Amino acid sequence: MLSKYGERDVAQVRDSRAPGRAAAPRLRRQRGKLPYRLTGAGREALEAWLAEPESEPQQLREEIYLKLLLAARVADGGLPALLARQRRVYLQRLKDLAGLEETARSQGRDDLVLLYQGALLHTEADLKWVDACAQEIKTGDDER
Repeated sequence: MLSKYGERDVAQVRDSRAPGRAAAPRLRRQRGKLPYRLTGAGREALEAWLAEPESEPQQLREEIYLKLLLAARVADGGLPALLARQRRVYLQRLKDLAGLEETARSQGRDDLVLLYQGALLHTEADLKWVDACAQEIKTGDDER
C-alpha cells in the first residue's frame, strides 16, 4: 500500500538508531520488513481516508462467485461438490477467527477483537450464502 502513495511522500523508512530520521533501505527488521513512520502529509492522507465512509457496494469479484458461475455453466454436476468444499473452508475459517478473537480478547486488544468480529460476521454471511445456494440447487433438482 505504501508504494501506492510513495510519490506523495506519506511515509519514510525509520532508522531505529535515530528516531524520526530516514534510514537506508538495507535496514531490515524481523522477516525482512522495513519500519516506517508517517510524514506530515501521510498523517493528513490517513486522517482523510479514515474520515471517508465506504460508499461503494461490495464487489462481486471474489473467486468463489466466479467459480460458482463457471461451475453452474460448465462443470456438469460439479456445483454441489464446489459448494460443499467451500462450506468446509468457511467452517474452518470461523473456527480460526474465533481462536484469534479469543487470543486478542485475552491480550486486551479491543481493536483486534472488533476486526475479528467483523471477519466472523462476514464469514457467517458467506456460509449462509453457500447454504442458500446449495438449497436452491437441491430445490431446482427436485423440481426437474
